[in-house]
Amino acid sequence: MKTLIDKKTKSGSLVLSDELTVAQAGAIREALSESLGKVSSLTVDITGASEVDLSFLQLMCSVHRTATKKDKLITLAGRSNKAMQKAVTETSYRRTVGCILDNQKNCLWVDKYHE
Repeated sequence: MKTLIDKKTKSGSLVLSDELTVAQAGAIREALSESLGKVSSLTVDITGASEVDLSFLQLMCSVHRTATKKDKLITLAGRSNKAMQKAVTETSYRRTVGCILDNQKNCLWVDKYHE
């Protein structure tokens, strides 16, 4: 995990690679929370992920809700990653509309927001 923060723009990116699974959920959650606490806009880059499971999708939903409540923006880079696409499809996370908290219309699982 690697975090890059631009203090001038208060934006950052968190690069996650390898396995994004329940075995790493605690470390991923900590990295997400710490990174989001330092910025107003965070991009999570999963381009290099080799495996993604339900726990990662749930963590991303949680951090998206937290960001929205704090008026921060979170985006997900690498959505076309094969492991990510497989996890989203197998868990039926793909959505046509975001949850009730998706007031910024940037739900991580709604394809039309990420075309």
